Amino acid sequence: MATLEFCQATFGYPKRVVLREVDLKVQAGEIVAVVGPNGVGKSTMVRAASGVIPVGAGRLFYDGEDLGRMSAGERARRVSVVPQAVMLPPAFTAMEVVLMGRTPFLGWFEQESNRDRALALTAMQRTGVAGLAERIVGELSGGEQQRVLLARALAQSAPVMVLDEPTAHLDLRHQDAVLRLVRSLADEAGLAVLAALHDLNLVARFADRVALLSNGRLERCGRPEEVLTPEILTPVYGISVRVISHPIDGRPLVLAGGESGPQPQEPG
Repeated sequence: MATLEFCQATFGYPKRVVLREVDLKVQAGEIVAVVGPNGVGKSTMVRAASGVIPVGAGRLFYDGEDLGRMSAGERARRVSVVPQAVMLPPAFTAMEVVLMGRTPFLGWFEQESNRDRALALTAMQRTGVAGLAERIVGELSGGEQQRVLLARALAQSAPVMVLDEPTAHLDLRHQDAVLRLVRSLADEAGLAVLAALHDLNLVARFADRVALLSNGRLERCGRPEEVLTPEILTPVYGISVRVISHPIDGRPLVLAGGESGPQPQEPG
């Protein structure tokens, strides 16, 4: 079963290191949620996991193989990506976009087979966008486009999935549906899932472990009840945080207070 592993990984951009010495292993069948304040590097970590951003130091492994030494096609057969809402080709149909997920399995100038189309249609059915198959994506709402991107990743049939804010632009019903689907893919298909998320209460519901980023490093990693605590969250987010047990399922329920958290000290 697939695993994704960061080993002392440092990465970022040509003139700016974003995250340093990250050690994190995502096992098959689990969801690891990456959380932290805006700008802390959640999206950067997702891009590094997909190979878009090279690891500057340390290593990133898929089942013991160095992802940095793989071709783009080899990485795409192992790791699928659901990015934040992007500018999709506006004149393409939703089905054509989802079929792009089969590209890593096609040779030069090779056309999609009936099997490829069947996999794409199944992915669209699972994400609730089969009815949009012939619609032009430029006419779709942001939420519909986000679900088309998820269907594209499903059609890719990769054993590792990384997601960058997969619930962006989605209403409550579709947030729940998308994360339930991701949860089922981890549970039933054994996918290893790394997901950058903002909503800590969605994290508490769906993640097995939480990777909290702060000050350019992986600050904490553990089960939601271990990481989502006032003592840990208040200094990281800079706001007073309360955590209570959810009245139905007992999971952590994170409530942001109105008072500011600890303020930075003036030098000297």
